[in-house]
Amino acid sequence: MSRGLKFERLLQRLETCSNNLMNRDEINSLAQQIKQMDSIMKPFQFYPTYVFDETKHVVDVVAKKYLDKATADTHHLVPADVPGDGNCLYHSIVLLMNNPLVTASELRVRTVIELITNENHYDTIYARYAGNTDIIIQAACKKGMYSEIHEVAALCNAIWDSVFTPIPPIIENCDIVVFWSCTLHEKDARKAYNGLWRPNHFVPLLSPPIPNAVNSQSISLVVTPEKRTFKNDTVAQIRIPEFQSSPSRRFRNEDDIDNDFIQTDVSIPVETEKNNKKERRQIQLQKKRERSRSSRMNETEEQRQIRLQKDKERVRSKRMNETAEQLQIRLQKEKERSRSNRMNETEQHQKNRLDQQKKRSEANRTKKKHEIISGEQDSIRSPWPEPISRDLKEARLQQFLEQMSMKQLAEATCAVCNIRTPAKDSKKIPISKIPNMDLLKVSEDLKTLIKNSMENTATHTDDSNIRTTSHIKSM
Repeated sequence: MSRGLKFERLLQRLETCSNNLMNRDEINSLAQQIKQMDSIMKPFQFYPTYVFDETKHVVDVVAKKYLDKATADTHHLVPADVPGDGNCLYHSIVLLMNNPLVTASELRVRTVIELITNENHYDTIYARYAGNTDIIIQAACKKGMYSEIHEVAALCNAIWDSVFTPIPPIIENCDIVVFWSCTLHEKDARKAYNGLWRPNHFVPLLSPPIPNAVNSQSISLVVTPEKRTFKNDTVAQIRIPEFQSSPSRRFRNEDDIDNDFIQTDVSIPVETEKNNKKERRQIQLQKKRERSRSSRMNETEEQRQIRLQKDKERVRSKRMNETAEQLQIRLQKEKERSRSNRMNETEQHQKNRLDQQKKRSEANRTKKKHEIISGEQDSIRSPWPEPISRDLKEARLQQFLEQMSMKQLAEATCAVCNIRTPAKDSKKIPISKIPNMDLLKVSEDLKTLIKNSMENTATHTDDSNIRTTSHIKSM
């Protein structure tokens, strides 16, 4: 099992532990077991990559736009593209390490172990900025989770510093630069976050490639110059001593190179290497064009429309963010390109171009004419809203009076259910036509009950009046 696969499985076990109820104890136990694995937890050498290599790296276009808005001392750096899958911090360090054996999963596992080993240290310093360290540890165990300040500091200590980590990884300290950027353009990011801009992506920053630089591979291929001479009356080959400046010194200018025969001898393999690099670059671009052409031939109409829409949005976004100088340069290039195409076009192409221009002009004139006519029609139309006519007012007032009259609002009591209802909804029926009239008559018992209740009420009223009168007289 390879080293990368081992750390991938260890990270899966850490993620499983973080999802359990007793996640804290299980993570600590597993971390202690991992620390005892000397075969994979040995310290590794860190030889950082400082220079951007066009054959290995790809420029992050979005991060480059943000970098141009940063301080001037960073404008010369080049942001390298790394996957934005939540592990971008670890991908950035892997790219800078230039070690094919180290993976993002290994760095995440080492960071978790560093956080667990020195939890109190990180909790004291960073808890007030991003929360408690135990919550950060639980999230860091999951692949694809975004990194907080705890993880940035722990990763630095796990790789460079041996003060707070039990794993001293390297011999000497190195300085690298990581840029906190965003995966979206500024306009799209503000739209996604309700007008706010939030960084969510780490990218490594590298120095631009130095032109006419002599790499170690080219130097190793240079053969020491020799010349023929006579020694003791016999022809012999002797070597010419060759001296080169220290790599830390600045490169001499082109005039000095032309005047120096030693540097001229060395520049021959350098030029060859540069030409080979250009050829490889051209081959890569040609293969990329062929792949794009093949994918476009096999794409459906819907995919084609989506691709064209994305291209339009990309061009529109690029033009919106360009400066006045860039605008002038682009327009100048378009004019030169158009002039060159017209000079090299055939008569048939010229005729087709003129016909298209003629059709476009006619369409523009027709469109403008329609706009003028529609504008005149709009001006002829009466303004809205129009005033209400007097007849309509009188009709609505008459309807209101009719519906609010006493005839419409009159009520009647139902002879059957004793409920008051609108008179217009009631129906008058002669008594002679009511069937079972006896059911509507009041029974003798009910009459007696009503009569007794009325007498009791009257007696009670008289007694109350007598008591009230005697009370008044006594006063």
